[in-house]
Amino acid sequence: MIYPKKMTTFCPKCKTHTPHTLKLLKSGRMSEMTEHNRKYARILKGFGGKRKGVKPRRKARKNIGILLTCTKCERKRPIEGHKTKKALEVSK
Repeated sequence: MIYPKKMTTFCPKCKTHTPHTLKLLKSGRMSEMTEHNRKYARILKGFGGKRKGVKPRRKARKNIGILLTCTKCERKRPIEGHKTKKALEVSK
């Protein structure tokens, strides 16, 4: 899907429809210091082999993060719940 670089949507701060710029948000990696990863590292340490894991399933759709920035008040807000099967890009 190709999105335009600017689109007019409702701004809750200005309370009017204003032009917004779009920016794609990168999907973040899991931190190495989370409780799950620390526990998993402790289990893998030393002898004893690898822990049996759950077989991964492929997702049918991917959650895409889009950040809208108002050109008048500079307020940033994300579009939530946007799912797509195809890659998303912003036209230049």
